[in-house]
Amino acid sequence: MRRSLFLFVPVILLLSLLVLVGCRPEETPPEEANVTLDINVEPDEPVVGEASTIAVTLMRGDEAINDASVEIRGDMNHAGMQPVIRTVEEGTDGVYTTDFDWTMAGDWIVTVNATLADDTVVTQEFSYTIPGEAMDMSDDSDMDMDSEGDAESMDMSSEDGMSGMNMGGGSTTGGYMLITNGGDSDDVLVGVEADFANDIQIHETTVENDMARMVEVGQIDIPAGETATLQPGGYHVMFIDVTRNLMVGDEVEITLNFESGASAAVTAVVGDEAPETSAEYTAGDLTITGVWVRPAAAASDDMDMSGDSDMDMDSDADSEDMDMSEESSDMEMEPTATAES
Repeated sequence: MRRSLFLFVPVILLLSLLVLVGCRPEETPPEEANVTLDINVEPDEPVVGEASTIAVTLMRGDEAINDASVEIRGDMNHAGMQPVIRTVEEGTDGVYTTDFDWTMAGDWIVTVNATLADDTVVTQEFSYTIPGEAMDMSDDSDMDMDSEGDAESMDMSSEDGMSGMNMGGGSTTGGYMLITNGGDSDDVLVGVEADFANDIQIHETTVENDMARMVEVGQIDIPAGETATLQPGGYHVMFIDVTRNLMVGDEVEITLNFESGASAAVTAVVGDEAPETSAEYTAGDLTITGVWVRPAAAASDDMDMSGDSDMDMDSDADSEDMDMSEESSDMEMEPTATAES
């Protein structure tokens, strides 16, 4: 009887978990839920470090929705930054208002998830560009990133035509993990190798005078008996000029090199957040867990329209081919309108 009970309880727990997963609400566009979702930011042109509010309005026809739970999440188009998340549990006349901190200048994606009373989750994204001292990682920038920790000034404004962190037509992404030193001697992470980026650096994100800045530190100390945490908004590995697409769910190989001479080949999961479970790796007295990187697009998938791009479309091709050399400057390119939230 007792043995049967031991077998029965895990089965019940497993079935309960499957039911909970199956009942998880799916994200739905507002129009499919017959809901109007609007967002208003005050001031109209927010800047870094100044007080700002976001008001989300939920309506179903002329009826205000006041019993929803609204999550507002702000993410930058930059791998090393911590997201800003606010939750409002009750609305007034359909309006859900909260303070919001724009922690850094550059391009932001604000995602609104509104969970309605019937558990329908209405989701919509909004894009904003926050002016200020931004970060310029273009080839033309005079970027001082020495190991002594000088902070670079990197321009991520839309004026540069970049999506996120763009270097020479490529993109960058961040890598994160936990490194625990179980030995009696200190160690140091001194290098990272991977085949999906042309340059790899070790950075730290710091906040000074309400401005988030990145510093190339070159290494990360791992004292004996302690854990070094690499996470958004802190220490992280920066993969610069990504050479292939990194999609959510992919896995990539990374090699970690330490001052002690130890090294570890680890597998990183590509995702938008740290994995709930992960493999464990060892390098001497070090244990590495929770390895992940953010998604990124390969350099070849970004269209480089800078003056340095060499587009060869010779006349030996079919007559329908387009000659964009200096000799064929009679091509008129009409401007197209752009919309910005």
